[in-house]
Amino acid sequence: MEKPSLLHLHAFNLSGEEQGQYYHRVLNPTQRLNQTDDFNCFESNWFAQGALDAALAADLLVVHGYYGMEVTAVMKLRRAAGKVTLIEMGDEPFTARTWLSTPFKPSHAFTAGYMSAATLADGMQFSSQGLAQTYGSWRPAFAVLPNIVDAPDDMPLKDNGFRIGWAGTRSHLGDLQRLVPMLCDFCAAHPDVTFALMADQAIGDLFTALDPRQFEHIGFGSYDAYRNFLRSLHVGIAPLAPGRFNAGRSDVKPIEMAFSGAAVIVEDAPAFSGLSGLFPTFTDPQELYHLLQQMKADRAFLQHSARRGYILAKRRRGQRPVLARHLAWYRGWKVPASGQSLEFTRDSRQEMAFIGVFYDKTSSQQARLAKALDLQNRWPDHLPARWLAGRLLQDAGRDAEAQAAFAPMQGHHLYAPLIATLNKAEGAV
Repeated sequence: MEKPSLLHLHAFNLSGEEQGQYYHRVLNPTQRLNQTDDFNCFESNWFAQGALDAALAADLLVVHGYYGMEVTAVMKLRRAAGKVTLIEMGDEPFTARTWLSTPFKPSHAFTAGYMSAATLADGMQFSSQGLAQTYGSWRPAFAVLPNIVDAPDDMPLKDNGFRIGWAGTRSHLGDLQRLVPMLCDFCAAHPDVTFALMADQAIGDLFTALDPRQFEHIGFGSYDAYRNFLRSLHVGIAPLAPGRFNAGRSDVKPIEMAFSGAAVIVEDAPAFSGLSGLFPTFTDPQELYHLLQQMKADRAFLQHSARRGYILAKRRRGQRPVLARHLAWYRGWKVPASGQSLEFTRDSRQEMAFIGVFYDKTSSQQARLAKALDLQNRWPDHLPARWLAGRLLQDAGRDAEAQAAFAPMQGHHLYAPLIATLNKAEGAV
């Protein structure tokens, strides 16, 4: 029996700060859903060759975030055709991204565009309860879909050491900064304790006061390296300072730590409210110090905390119960199978080169345009690159060259109306 097609369409960078989002919100759900009998599930960047045509053809489309008029056009065409489109919000969208290598604050145009895209969707899905509470009213149908995390059949065994640790992105710098003096004091009082960190140098620099013999710092890496790092910990800490962005975070980090066999200690924060009863909590650095002291002094308490957290987390947030929530949400749309094939080409070299230009916020307008034209020359049939080059040429006032770039796209059912809209706005003939 033919299964409906489900496409996750996104704009995630496959390295750096966004790789966790890509893995948890796109790649892992796609793989798990394909192991069921319900959907043929696919995922693609919107800038892959043919991805937008595939998005039009998909029986069910999930758009991750908002990233411009191209995908908004897809959503409008799908609505006109009576096809179901969902929009996912994986992070708080409207706060300043101060932790990125090129910090930026979302513009008013971005905010308006995001809200407009949400109105075109049939439903919204969220990575956290906090986001759903804030933005669920945008659409009458919405769901919280926790991250699907693999858990081993048995809790990983630990040696007799005592490694406290944390791993993550630069977005958590402020969360850890408040704990550094306490962690340094704890390690100084216990020379056999190690504090292990997996993060980039900006976070590593917070811990210069630690005795180097008690500090292990690994650079930010792949998701597999991250899970391997977590398996080395006896205690995993999960701090989360107050703030709008943190209130919308997912609670996946403590779950990953628990499934890695660590005793997990979480901060009493709104984003972790769904983990109530699973792990010991702290409200200030002194309380965390006391819990660490208990676990260091009493090995049985340490092991009991780890075992209890592993069992309860697996029961509540293991792959089976969480996948069931994803399936229930998608099944509820009762999308018929059209039999239309989804044809698109993934080329990692091409995608990474395009990302380098699309997300470039540091180069001059002239330098960025030169890079876009190079992409167009290297891959003349790649429509996203041609579209980007044409738009940047228009921005530079080189209208005749822009029209030449757009010329091969004039008959395209998606790009042709967009080009006409741009030309009207620019006054081009």
